[in-house]
Amino acid sequence: MRQESPPATFRSDSRRGPFPRAEHLDTPKATCTGFTLVEPVDRRRAHSFTLIELLVVIAIIAILASLLLPALAQAKEKSKQIGCASNVKQLGVGIALYADESEDWLPISCQAGGGDYRNWRLEVSRYVGVAATSTGDNNLGLGVFRCPAWTDKPGYATSCSGGYGWNAGFSQPHFGYRDDDNWGRTRVRLRKVTIPVDSIVTGDATDWYGTASGTWDYGYIYHPSCTWGGGIFPYLPVGRRHGPGVNMLWADMHVAWKSQAELMSGKGTDTDYYYRAVR
Repeated sequence: MRQESPPATFRSDSRRGPFPRAEHLDTPKATCTGFTLVEPVDRRRAHSFTLIELLVVIAIIAILASLLLPALAQAKEKSKQIGCASNVKQLGVGIALYADESEDWLPISCQAGGGDYRNWRLEVSRYVGVAATSTGDNNLGLGVFRCPAWTDKPGYATSCSGGYGWNAGFSQPHFGYRDDDNWGRTRVRLRKVTIPVDSIVTGDATDWYGTASGTWDYGYIYHPSCTWGGGIFPYLPVGRRHGPGVNMLWADMHVAWKSQAELMSGKGTDTDYYYRAVR
């Protein structure tokens, strides 16, 4: 039986079958054996953007960024607050271990004889895995002694920094200033704390101190009514490093954030309520 040849406008390929010849691809429309050939589309034109479209996309991105960036900033600050709370919790474990081995006596802020405000850090250091041999050791301003939100102050040694202070107390007994203190602000026994759940031991201090009075301020937490130093407080004596408040370790060894406003107000008629060891 005789096999018919394909139409003149097609050529045969035993592997791929018939397909149009190249010279017919430029033809707007050509119909043969049921196929319709359409003029090719300019792909560059099909996928390009107009200026208006680009401006719309940029505007959408700008709107999304304005919505997301504040949320990201808040998340970053929240992570610092959580990291700080973890540090303060570890300090609480170290303080509790110190008290357990010291007949229930807590660390004290300064050494006898006029001492160094970093003494409490030195006494706690070996219980929190920080190697330090003196109060001037830089390690006392690093690790768990350093708040993630703390910013170093120019000209001050690392050992002075970190952002955590001891509730040493000025003008009234708190949690120990010096063992030879003339005003009775000596070392405190944990069992003698009247209301542990409401009594601050250590935690975030203010970020402004040291600017007017010297590095010795870096080791203390000040209570709301404190006026020590002849006007060294250009701001409130209670800090607000994490949002409107601070992380504190309380005498029952729990860690909690409290607002600056609440700490400054105290409780009832006692402005310094949260800073007293013995009531």
